[in-house]
Amino acid sequence: MSPRDAEEDVQKSAAQKRAERAARFKPEAAAPAGGRAAPAASKTHVVAADETLSHLSLKYYGSAAKPYWMVIYDANKGTIGDNPNRIRAGMELVIPELPADLKKD
Repeated sequence: MSPRDAEEDVQKSAAQKRAERAARFKPEAAAPAGGRAAPAASKTHVVAADETLSHLSLKYYGSAAKPYWMVIYDANKGTIGDNPNRIRAGMELVIPELPADLKKD
């Protein structure tokens, strides 16, 4: 990184950096671990203190089971990183539409 790049980086607000990262990450282009194409995004959620992916999957999908929270994690891996337990308050996460194979009849 050049000194000029470093200076510009310092000047950017945290919100600008998050927006740039989000713009680079396209949930519909991601390939989750299960080999399925990622579902289309339908909502976003700003994480509150002490929320987990299980909390979010229960709120949006009606189940806190791993297959459900993994849908949210797979769509947001670029934001969350390699550890699904490391979501932080203030993160803006995409809540994708639940895949057909997980929808309850």
